[in-house]
Amino acid sequence: MKKVVHRSVQTCRCNCSSERDEDKAWLGGRAVHTLAESWESLFTHDQSPAFVEIAIKIEDDNNAAEDDNEDDPEDCELPPITHVCPESAAYQHLQACERVQKPSDWPLERLLELSDHFPIKFPVDSVRCSYLLEMSDVSRESMEHYANSAYPLLHEDVLYLYINFLESKMRFGSAREKDLYSGMAVVDLVHRLLEKRAVTFFGSNDFYLLLNGEKGRGGWEDVGSSPADKEVPPLDFENCLSYHEMKLSAFLTVSSESAFINEGNRNNRGIPAQDPESVQAYGVVVGVIGTRLEKPGFMEWEEVMVTKSQNVKENGFGPVLLPTGTDPNDQDAKSQWRDLWASFYGISPHLPLYDEVLDRREACGKQAKNRYVEISSDQFFDNIIFKKRVGASVETLLLEAQHRAAVAKTKAYVHVTRSPTVYAASPRYCRTSPTCTSPGSGNGCVGDVGNGGLICGRGENSGVEEEEDDGIRVHFSTRSPHARLLKSQDHGKLLVVSYAWDGNALPGNEFWMGRLDSSGDPAEACSSQIAELHNPHINRRKVSGANLHVACTRWGVLHVSEYARKKLQSLR
Repeated sequence: MKKVVHRSVQTCRCNCSSERDEDKAWLGGRAVHTLAESWESLFTHDQSPAFVEIAIKIEDDNNAAEDDNEDDPEDCELPPITHVCPESAAYQHLQACERVQKPSDWPLERLLELSDHFPIKFPVDSVRCSYLLEMSDVSRESMEHYANSAYPLLHEDVLYLYINFLESKMRFGSAREKDLYSGMAVVDLVHRLLEKRAVTFFGSNDFYLLLNGEKGRGGWEDVGSSPADKEVPPLDFENCLSYHEMKLSAFLTVSSESAFINEGNRNNRGIPAQDPESVQAYGVVVGVIGTRLEKPGFMEWEEVMVTKSQNVKENGFGPVLLPTGTDPNDQDAKSQWRDLWASFYGISPHLPLYDEVLDRREACGKQAKNRYVEISSDQFFDNIIFKKRVGASVETLLLEAQHRAAVAKTKAYVHVTRSPTVYAASPRYCRTSPTCTSPGSGNGCVGDVGNGGLICGRGENSGVEEEEDDGIRVHFSTRSPHARLLKSQDHGKLLVVSYAWDGNALPGNEFWMGRLDSSGDPAEACSSQIAELHNPHINRRKVSGANLHVACTRWGVLHVSEYARKKLQSLR
């Protein structure tokens, strides 16, 4: 018997000692396997960021007793959904979801009109439908099909996080939050997260471009606060997302089919390929948002990082405060906000105080130190929460790839950019090699996803018995995202490409400011149709809350109304 264990390895340009082996890993069977983004935003140097990977190795079970410092892979999964009963708020929200009407297809002409009237100028036109229609090898029927194939997508577990968020804000939110969220359905929240984001949003100083053309930096911390005069114009809660909402938005994915105009490398700048035969004609593009750790005290930093200044009772960490009156105070709100995320990640009994982590590292030795990695004298990195957070996004990607491939009656060839790492969250069904790629190298991770039942530790479709025929193969490669699949074993596969999106920006992000090669986000917008097809202001009918789809291990990917119907039936 073999088992897979995880070992965190820190590398950077100052101390580059990776454990790199072969550039190939096989991941098959029932395991949850995650293609995690690098931790580059956490460790910053003047010229190049550091990189931390989750390395994987295989050991004999005979040595398992000696390995008390490793994370239990099951501890890296989100907790099962257990709180849905007829009396619960979740049940009522599911009933509302069951009544949601899936939007019908709409004509391409309407999308073209909205694109022409989009208030921000397209820096390149070569990726627009109007331009592509002039190409002899792209039909109007194909363009319309690609547009109507778009939808927002949530992991099943995150759907319940959204529901719990709405319920928590109605009890403990600011007066303005209570007013906004009163009577709001979960699909309405999804629609707000799509529609009210900035056009461009990046950097630790929160540089932004709004839909009205206004630019600035900072001020987002007070959006949604009470009183309203704390907000910094032009940022206001009616038209902008609060930081709490951005944190939810980071779990939201948009997916569609798309034509490709070039190979999609970082410096493509929207220039059509000179040799069309070098480019895959079309595929599926999925916007996946990773962790944002560049702004201390916000987004995933709140749970992933444990610091002396942050993890204190005054900020809501530690034992949960139970409100004693009908009018909860600010401290109650902070405590309940932490409890919302502790419940989502399955952290019991609460998100820890800084001193509690110090005590655990002292008492539990290697096991605790393996979980809480020391970053500095007063900062620790929580490996378990990080894996759970990234795992939710990547599991969504893999379920979506499986779904799209099943519809196309083929297998998916998945390309994940931005120097991902790999870790496995189940010990029994994988054979892997440690791998490490450096940020900015252009390396990507590609994998074959079969139709025989994918990954994921629970659910009806969680088993793959024939590893050689189904399951997931992962390769680390320097191929460009949209390069033609030339190998004979890849002919006929559906190319599924992910790109690193942002929770408070439209698809393309810096693309809209003409910074075409600044990151993978604008690079993808320069080589595929995401600037239009994933844009809620242009592909308005399809990139909407009413078209929300849910990814789950039991039923795959399906419209929220169908998911709710199946879920409610299973509870009766």
